[in-house]
Amino acid sequence: MDEFNQVHGLGYLKANKPTTDKVVVWTSRHNLIPVSKDKDPALHYWDEIIKVVEDHGYEPVEVTYSDPMDYVMDLIEECSFGIGYDGLAHQLFKKAWKPVIVICNRIKLNRLLIPQAVITNDVHCMQNIGLPAMIDTSKRNVDVVKRKYTRYLLERPDPTHHELYNVYR
Repeated sequence: MDEFNQVHGLGYLKANKPTTDKVVVWTSRHNLIPVSKDKDPALHYWDEIIKVVEDHGYEPVEVTYSDPMDYVMDLIEECSFGIGYDGLAHQLFKKAWKPVIVICNRIKLNRLLIPQAVITNDVHCMQNIGLPAMIDTSKRNVDVVKRKYTRYLLERPDPTHHELYNVYR
């Protein structure tokens, strides 16, 4: 996670984009190849999930892998939060420092991959836990992870001074 590595998408992000009531929703239902139930246990529940998002006054916008990257990143930057399955899109939320809810069965892996997310395998999580509580939890997680990341950047030692640097040529 190097701040100068453009592969991470940080070079595209715009600063201070105003937040809207949009919610970026990514599902696997438009994928060309079906994903496992471990990655998307909510496959047959996305219409219900989108309805809950609408009932809370948000405007869900579903994105797919065929959408242009600049369109998706613009949506992520201006959205209030995101919700989706265990797919690549949640990494975009990670790099944009946005709150996100991930519904999947690979909870331990995704806690490692996207620590600011609320990760659950409960497809009815927004009814059971409550959407506002989940968003607030992810916002707090974003703040914690951002502070840790900033501290890491400030304290990052020079790798050329490590005892194993250039040992194996």
